[in-house]
Amino acid sequence: IKRYENGESPKEIYQSLGKGKTWFFKWLKRYKLDGKDWAKSHSCRPHQSPKRINKTMEQMVIETRKRLEKKPYAQIGAFNICWHLKQEGKIPPSLATLNRIIKRNNLVHKRTKYSPKGVNYPSLAITRSNYLHQLDVVGPRYLKEDGRFYSANIIDAYDRRNSINPGRRQNRMAITKALICSWNTLGIPCYLQMDNQLPLRG
Repeated sequence: IKRYENGESPKEIYQSLGKGKTWFFKWLKRYKLDGKDWAKSHSCRPHQSPKRINKTMEQMVIETRKRLEKKPYAQIGAFNICWHLKQEGKIPPSLATLNRIIKRNNLVHKRTKYSPKGVNYPSLAITRSNYLHQLDVVGPRYLKEDGRFYSANIIDAYDRRNSINPGRRQNRMAITKALICSWNTLGIPCYLQMDNQLPLRG
């Protein structure tokens, strides 16, 4: 820099040092911007982490997680949170970032081990196929590129033949359609066992 200030040309300076034009003007720019501190090393660390999520979005993720935790049988993971944020018109962070937010805010809880209630329910003596079918509706579940779905699953309690019926909704029409489709394949049972979810009543 002293040689430059003394009138020596940039080309003469960087060629005599075995350097290039870009190298010289990098340091000249540093000198003009930083003054007497131009030769001090600059940190390569960005002033703001590109992966740092803003506080507003982080709070939305926390609230969505807590809201889902209050719903029985609801999925509460990153896929589900991502889907709900999109439904609210928000642009969610990546799944990896969502998982970091969940962990950082102590929202990961160990599942409590199921304890039988000790209630004896009546049972049938199953001796043949199509005597008893069992129905279970699973969901909502989420696919990354497809969204939310449910599945009405039916199994023959005797020979374990089964029918899986995914669908967009969990209502009486969807359940009825799943039963008809399954019974066309498996046959009609004498009894159908199901739980007491609202779409299965009546």
